[in-house]
Amino acid sequence: MLKTLIAAASLATALSATSAAAVTADAAVVDALFADGYYFDDGSTGYFDVVGAFAAGQNFGYTGSLTLDVAFDFDLSNPYTSTGGYFDLREDGVAVLGGLLTSVGVETDQLIFDITGLSQTYAPDFGSTATLYVTFDGLGADPLAALTNDTYVPVDLMLVGETAVVPLPAGVFLLASGTFCMFTLRRRAT
Repeated sequence: MLKTLIAAASLATALSATSAAAVTADAAVVDALFADGYYFDDGSTGYFDVVGAFAAGQNFGYTGSLTLDVAFDFDLSNPYTSTGGYFDLREDGVAVLGGLLTSVGVETDQLIFDITGLSQTYAPDFGSTATLYVTFDGLGADPLAALTNDTYVPVDLMLVGETAVVPLPAGVFLLASGTFCMFTLRRRAT
């Protein structure tokens, strides 16, 4: 029992050292799975477009049919530092959210765009910034280099609004007091 109490105290101490522990609220999300993107280049600039991808949303107040348009271009000689573009979310054909694709990160089979300048009807639901994940199937660690000119490419798109950070300063106290009560009740039972 002493070992258990020492372990619980160690855990409480470790958690109190990370007082910035936080839980993120549910973010507004739009998913467009199995979309078709079209890629072409002119020898110096690459262009990638997804037009009218059927989408589903969660955690914001849409009621109609959603479609997502995404377009970005990049310098073929330096694609990850010279990428820019936009996205538009439409509900029943009417634009309800738009923004500019700014910086881009890369993972295996995935591009991750930061989005700024959110505007239109659902902008308050998504916050001041959002993230767009463009996921390819099997293009590898450098998806932009693996694209072939004048081809359609299957992609999954996921747009995620910024999440509010909710600090939990009382969480350590609750964990420690719950652990203490559990061991006190166990001790009385024996």
